[in-house]
Amino acid sequence: MTEMSAQPRALAVRLGEDERGRGWVLFAAALLMTLGVMNVIDGVAAVGNSQFFLRHAHYLFGDLGSWGWVLAAIGVGQAITGLAVSRRSEIGNLAGIGLALANAMVQLMVMQAYPWWALSMFTLDLLVVYALVVYGGTRLQIA
Repeated sequence: MTEMSAQPRALAVRLGEDERGRGWVLFAAALLMTLGVMNVIDGVAAVGNSQFFLRHAHYLFGDLGSWGWVLAAIGVGQAITGLAVSRRSEIGNLAGIGLALANAMVQLMVMQAYPWWALSMFTLDLLVVYALVVYGGTRLQIA
């Protein structure tokens, strides 16, 4: 009887979401929303002449005020994109990757103002990119 149960069966292959990486995608969504709020706060602090940042840092382009506006704009985009990623939006995943990469580049540009904070934000952006690139899209499933 055991030999009969070992017969090969047909497997259906379908395009769908891989649930194994769902935790990573939710982590990326939460991280995007958190990074967005932090970037808005940092942007407001940079534009508002806060004592939090080093004022006499030398920047390749612009000054701390202009980078503050860029940080605030990226932060708003990241917060909205985090909501889209949490709702399993494919466009949200792509926007999340793009905004995380953009924020990583901006953090490298403003590193002179507060190096450890910028490196921490850069690292979190790379985690978001990893989660969304590896686990964010649809993939083939064997059902």
